[in-house]
Amino acid sequence: MSTITSKLTLSGTGVTSDALSITQSSTFNVTLPAVESGTLNVTATPADLVPANAKRVYLYVKNTGTIGTSDNVHIQTAAGVNVADLAPTEWLFFPVEESLNLKVDAATGSGTSTIEYSYFTAA
Repeated sequence: MSTITSKLTLSGTGVTSDALSITQSSTFNVTLPAVESGTLNVTATPADLVPANAKRVYLYVKNTGTIGTSDNVHIQTAAGVNVADLAPTEWLFFPVEESLNLKVDAATGSGTSTIEYSYFTAA
């Protein structure tokens, strides 16, 4: 068994009456297949991102597009329900329920966007 650690830090001023300062960290136990990762060119046709698994997985996706473009990507269920819309440079990390198949497509309807992704199987 292996572990991965995630850390999220949100900070800023002028957003709330007090300075914003949130830090969360978690360590997750993972097992084989421990990781699937790579880059994917995304078009308007939904492509498999996470297959339906017997176990929960932890998913990381980053839209590597350029800020100022409309190269958004949708993360969606196999039934076509959007669960996330990532603008260029935005990313996400979240647990994916077992047996849930996720797909990805380019939100613009034309052209190609690129994502980097990894998912890790929970122990």
